[in-house]
Amino acid sequence: MPNDGPPTPPPGPSSLELGLLDDYGEYARKRIRTLARNPERSVEQGLKGKVVFEFEIRSDGKLLEMRIKDSSGHPILDEECLEATRVAAPFKRFPKDIKISSWIFKMELAFPLY
Repeated sequence: MPNDGPPTPPPGPSSLELGLLDDYGEYARKRIRTLARNPERSVEQGLKGKVVFEFEIRSDGKLLEMRIKDSSGHPILDEECLEATRVAAPFKRFPKDIKISSWIFKMELAFPLY
């Protein structure tokens, strides 16, 4: 039998799982926002900026990876996003109806935080 191309990728999350992941993402983002602070040096220097970053969480709540997707242009603000995410971990387990092993969530923080 001839090979008709690459194998079909496994199916992605179901619509139920996507809804649950959306809710879980809101929980994780709220937890990170609660822990994020305006770095003292950035306040003294009047730094402002928006950071867009991603973080991957395993189904057991372990933080696997973080990365800045769009920098604020100020390393101190970028690092604060990553530090707040590290401190927020570990997160709670994924709901039992989520069958995937991990998921990447996207978040944006604008500084100064209010």
